[in-house]
Amino acid sequence: MQRKRPASIRSAYDLIRSLSRRSYTILNCRRRLNVSDDLNENRESIMVQKSDGMTTDEVLNFIIDNFEGTKFVDHPDDKGGPTKFGITKRALSRARGGRVTTNDVHVLKRDEAKSIYRDAYVSPVKGDELSHGPLRLAMIDYAIHSGPKRAVKAIQEIVGVTTDGIMGPITWQAITERRPESLFLELMAERTTYLTRIVSRDTSQVSFVFGWGKRLAKILQVSA
Repeated sequence: MQRKRPASIRSAYDLIRSLSRRSYTILNCRRRLNVSDDLNENRESIMVQKSDGMTTDEVLNFIIDNFEGTKFVDHPDDKGGPTKFGITKRALSRARGGRVTTNDVHVLKRDEAKSIYRDAYVSPVKGDELSHGPLRLAMIDYAIHSGPKRAVKAIQEIVGVTTDGIMGPITWQAITERRPESLFLELMAERTTYLTRIVSRDTSQVSFVFGWGKRLAKILQVSA
């Protein structure tokens, strides 16, 4: 018999699924209407807030400012340990090629954090090459939050290729053959399922459910 999800997990899951459906409706309406410049007189100011116009650098700033935070954090339930800008002690050690101290994390600068993100998370998922803004944001954020291999495996499952966690030519070709709007929403739905599965297997992570739900909701909001 399938194990029943705790109420808090079901609530977060249902919230994101609902937002996904609403975003899908909005995207379809915009596509059918073929939104003109007349409907977007202030398009430049809107694009600053929407993922469709974000460069990779802006995506990283968005993720840091909205999700990862700019302050040093050492949450007792966070398995990643102490972080700043979302960069863990382990990630900083890998980037610098040697062991680092907790204080090294504490004094980490934003530019170095973004450089680490580019090398360790953006490049493995080909974030710079994803031309569709919402999909670029979703893939980069997935990679940062759950690891690039997990992000790549998720999109590989969706496009129907071998799930080896490597963004090779076969995976890339399959991605380019799909409509990016649909791929974005399918990726968000898969990610919702993945996160709720984590909590169902490890209840110590339930304290993060609300934050995870807000994270996915924010991505949907700026991508609608």
